[in-house]
Amino acid sequence: MATYQFSLEPLLKHRQAIEDRAQQDLAKILRQRMILMHQLSSEQQTILESRRELADGLQGTVDMNRVGHFARYSGQVTQLAQTMAVRLGKLESDLNRAHACLAEAMRERKSVELLKRRRYKQWRRRQRRQETAELDEIALMAHQYRALEAVGS
Repeated sequence: MATYQFSLEPLLKHRQAIEDRAQQDLAKILRQRMILMHQLSSEQQTILESRRELADGLQGTVDMNRVGHFARYSGQVTQLAQTMAVRLGKLESDLNRAHACLAEAMRERKSVELLKRRRYKQWRRRQRRQETAELDEIALMAHQYRALEAVGS
């Protein structure tokens, strides 16, 4: 029996490779976002802890050096957190683009897979028709052979 050969198999493999790259790009951005969000959360936690420490230091005798140190430190951490938030915003737009690229790659791959399935079904129908025609021909030849034997006996 013949085996099915899809003529566009190289295209399907190419489209699958593009989809795989799009998935990898998306995963890379998601990883970056997760790391950045973790860092941002850590910086926010540091700010909260520093504020608690300052509040504790403001009871009784106030150490102005400590207050000044906190103000500088808090300003630096806040600026770092704002920078991270901006980077996070850029990552979100990159993430949206990566999602769109992946969706497009999947759609293109699926369209070729659909074509492959359709062509396979058509090929299979032709194969069945051909096999049926061959079996009919064999049956006809067998019938004619038996008819000739019956006449010859």
